[in-house]
Amino acid sequence: MIVSHEHRFIFIKTRKTAGTSIEISLSKECGPKDIITPIAEVDEKIRENLGYREPQNYKINETKLINNLFQRLGFKFKEHYNHSPAKLIRKRIGNSDFNSYFKFCVVRNPWDRVVSLYYWRLNRPNHKLPKSTSLA
Repeated sequence: MIVSHEHRFIFIKTRKTAGTSIEISLSKECGPKDIITPIAEVDEKIRENLGYREPQNYKINETKLINNLFQRLGFKFKEHYNHSPAKLIRKRIGNSDFNSYFKFCVVRNPWDRVVSLYYWRLNRPNHKLPKSTSLA
């Protein structure tokens, strides 16, 4: 997921639709105040090698002193994540920005999407997708 305050757009990442490639490409255009969520380590390496912006501003209410104190006490802060649903993004960035920004996602041929999901699951036999994951 990317929220670009600089360019006033929100990229909502759907599952198994080449969203990571798009996220990597879009991160090149992001500014220092934009929200870029982390992706898989191997993909982060690609983004780094290209010289594009890395994950930033995805932790909510991030204050370093308080964050460090609470992390040492075992608390975790809420974070934006790469497959954040639109409803949650709206809640976290506010109605005004959400309503005024251009929002988009990518869809894929349903057959290609199912094949991609099959191979993704085949390579990760112990990994379970969240119950909210739908191919519809």
